[in-house]
Amino acid sequence: MGISVHPDRLRMELARRGWSASDLAREAHVSPPTVSAALAGRPISSRSLKPMAAAFSGAPTIPIVDSLVLGGVEGRRRRQVRLFPPLIRRIVLRQDSFNMIRV
Repeated sequence: MGISVHPDRLRMELARRGWSASDLAREAHVSPPTVSAALAGRPISSRSLKPMAAAFSGAPTIPIVDSLVLGGVEGRRRRQVRLFPPLIRRIVLRQDSFNMIRV
Protein backbone atom coordinates (compact mmCIF):
# COMPACT_ATOMS: atom_id res chain seq x y z
CA MET A 1 0.00 0.00 0.00
CA GLY A 2 1.37 3.40 -0.95
CA ILE A 3 1.29 6.77 0.76
CA SER A 4 0.43 9.94 -1.13
CA VAL A 5 2.55 12.94 -0.24
CA HIS A 6 1.16 16.45 -0.72
CA PRO A 7 3.12 17.57 -3.83
CA ASP A 8 2.99 21.30 -3.08
CA ARG A 9 4.29 20.74 0.44
CA LEU A 10 7.09 18.56 -0.94
CA ARG A 11 8.02 21.31 -3.45
CA MET A 12 8.03 23.84 -0.62
CA GLU A 13 10.39 21.71 1.47
CA LEU A 14 12.69 21.31 -1.54
CA ALA A 15 12.66 25.06 -2.11
CA ARG A 16 13.32 25.82 1.58
CA ARG A 17 16.58 23.88 1.28
CA GLY A 18 17.49 24.97 -2.25
CA TRP A 19 17.24 21.37 -3.42
CA SER A 20 16.12 19.87 -6.70
CA ALA A 21 14.30 16.55 -6.94
CA SER A 22 17.59 14.84 -7.78
CA ASP A 23 19.21 16.39 -4.68
CA LEU A 24 16.48 14.85 -2.53
CA ALA A 25 16.86 11.47 -4.25
CA ARG A 26 20.61 11.53 -3.61
CA GLU A 27 20.32 12.64 0.03
CA ALA A 28 17.54 10.15 0.83
CA HIS A 29 19.11 7.28 -1.13
CA VAL A 30 15.92 6.73 -3.12
CA SER A 31 15.52 6.59 -6.88
CA PRO A 32 14.76 9.77 -8.86
CA PRO A 33 11.54 8.19 -10.21
CA THR A 34 10.35 7.75 -6.61
CA VAL A 35 10.80 11.48 -5.95
CA SER A 36 9.13 12.28 -9.29
CA ALA A 37 6.18 10.09 -8.34
CA ALA A 38 5.80 11.91 -5.01
CA LEU A 39 6.01 15.30 -6.78
CA ALA A 40 3.30 14.15 -9.18
CA GLY A 41 1.02 13.15 -6.30
CA ARG A 42 1.32 9.44 -6.96
CA PRO A 43 1.64 7.06 -3.99
CA ILE A 44 5.09 6.00 -2.81
CA SER A 45 6.01 3.28 -0.33
CA SER A 46 6.50 4.01 3.34
CA ARG A 47 9.98 2.53 2.92
CA SER A 48 10.73 5.43 0.55
CA LEU A 49 8.96 8.09 2.58
CA LYS A 50 10.98 7.46 5.76
CA PRO A 51 14.41 8.24 4.26
CA MET A 52 12.97 11.25 2.42
CA ALA A 53 11.63 12.62 5.71
CA ALA A 54 14.96 11.90 7.40
CA ALA A 55 16.83 13.75 4.64
CA PHE A 56 14.63 16.81 5.16
CA SER A 57 14.95 16.73 8.94
CA GLY A 58 18.73 16.41 8.69
CA ALA A 59 19.17 19.34 6.32
CA PRO A 60 18.85 22.93 7.50
CA THR A 61 16.61 25.33 5.67
CA ILE A 62 18.00 28.51 4.13
CA PRO A 63 16.64 31.48 6.13
CA ILE A 64 16.17 33.80 3.16
CA VAL A 65 14.15 31.13 1.37
CA ASP A 66 11.95 30.68 4.44
CA SER A 67 11.34 34.40 4.38
CA LEU A 68 10.48 34.35 0.66
CA VAL A 69 8.32 31.22 0.80
CA LEU A 70 6.67 31.45 4.21
CA GLY A 71 6.49 35.21 4.67
CA GLY A 72 8.53 37.44 6.91
CA VAL A 73 6.29 38.60 9.74
CA GLU A 74 5.09 36.27 12.48
CA GLY A 75 1.51 36.73 13.54
CA ARG A 76 0.41 37.73 10.06
CA ARG A 77 -1.74 35.17 8.28
CA ARG A 78 0.44 33.30 5.83
CA ARG A 79 -0.81 33.07 2.27
CA GLN A 80 -0.28 29.90 0.33
CA VAL A 81 2.44 30.54 -2.21
CA ARG A 82 2.76 28.80 -5.55
CA LEU A 83 6.36 27.76 -5.83
CA PHE A 84 8.58 27.98 -8.85
CA PRO A 85 11.74 26.18 -7.65
CA PRO A 86 13.94 27.03 -10.68
CA LEU A 87 13.29 30.74 -10.10
CA ILE A 88 13.88 30.46 -6.36
CA ARG A 89 17.10 28.51 -6.89
CA ARG A 90 18.38 31.30 -9.15
CA ILE A 91 17.90 34.02 -6.55
CA VAL A 92 19.03 32.34 -3.36
CA LEU A 93 22.18 30.77 -2.09
CA ARG A 94 22.30 27.03 -2.35
CA GLN A 95 23.97 24.96 0.31
CA ASP A 96 26.30 22.17 -0.68
CA SER A 97 28.14 19.83 1.69
CA PHE A 98 30.87 22.25 2.71
CA ASN A 99 30.00 25.84 1.91
CA MET A 100 27.53 28.15 0.29
CA ILE A 101 27.67 28.56 -3.47
CA ARG A 102 25.65 30.63 -5.92
CA VAL A 103 23.58 28.63 -8.38
